[in-house]
Amino acid sequence: MKQLCLTGPFGAGKSLAARLIIEACDEAGIATTRVDLDHVAHEVEDTDARVRDRLAKTFGAKILKPDGLIDRKKLATIAFKNAENTQKLNWIVHPATVARAQQMVHAASEHGILVILESPLPVRNWFPDATIWTVHAPVEERLRRVMGKGFSRSDARRRFARQPDPEVYQAEADLVIENAGGFKDLEDVVRDGLRI
Repeated sequence: MKQLCLTGPFGAGKSLAARLIIEACDEAGIATTRVDLDHVAHEVEDTDARVRDRLAKTFGAKILKPDGLIDRKKLATIAFKNAENTQKLNWIVHPATVARAQQMVHAASEHGILVILESPLPVRNWFPDATIWTVHAPVEERLRRVMGKGFSRSDARRRFARQPDPEVYQAEADLVIENAGGFKDLEDVVRDGLRI
């Protein structure tokens, strides 16, 4: 396995699962690197002038901060308002994000490093060679986690509504991780999946 991708909706527990995978690999002497597609998208928005210009043209100059960078909170408010806006955001940001992530994955794989990808969207078309683990949690548990990070219930639900149904993630998954329990439960599932 050269690439292990964690997918799943907002609040499912992908980041915690990624951390547990990296810790288990470290203990086993397996070199890893983490590629979070949300972070890559933010980097693209900050550094790719063409993407930034298209976002401003599509959603208005109000999404720009005084320094010319994207105000992510303002962009999210507009982009997750309805399905059409979310689709526009994806069309603008995804191609450059995926291209950059693929470069990062290729570079790490060339050096024998296990790449841990983290994505809020299904990824089989973008990373056909990856082993895919989908992290799933009940909606109420996801709401609790997301609201604990400062999101309002309505904002969280709006974002949830713009993501694929659980069945879409599960259809491409090599392993489905049910993350409704506690930390130890998740750790056990991760270690069992890795078999190290």
